[in-house]
Amino acid sequence: MDLTNKLGALNRRDPLASSTALVHKTLTDLHKTVRGLDRDIPLSDKVAYLKKIDGWIREEIEKITQVNLRAIQRRQHVHIYNSEGLDVIDTRHYMRFGLMALSQDGNEQHSAFDGPGALKGWEFSEDLDMKSISKEVARIALMKLTAEPCPGGKMP
Repeated sequence: MDLTNKLGALNRRDPLASSTALVHKTLTDLHKTVRGLDRDIPLSDKVAYLKKIDGWIREEIEKITQVNLRAIQRRQHVHIYNSEGLDVIDTRHYMRFGLMALSQDGNEQHSAFDGPGALKGWEFSEDLDMKSISKEVARIALMKLTAEPCPGGKMP
């Protein structure tokens, strides 16, 4: 007899004799969100921020031919129940940036990417040194243009 049949047989012989009342518990908010999707943050502010990042990546570097940026915000409402009477409601905010730079020299093209994220709202943008992150993405994309090819063959 397989495990599912054994558990099913046990359940039929030993039915649930009691139930537990749901007890709502308040969670401690470990990831405070100041500027989540449920707050008013103008789209124009977000676009202006991304344009500033674009400028930092392209600054004085003509070999950066393309920049792809994104800001992803997500809010999730979760309601958790269990058989021990737990009843918890949680709202989770997620924030992630995506920075990609494409460098080109003749027919040679390379890209670099960074994607910092956190369980926060738009305030995460204020926690980052986005200028340094932008410069690093551009530096890596440019460095790949002059990098030596990786050797082929079996490696130790």
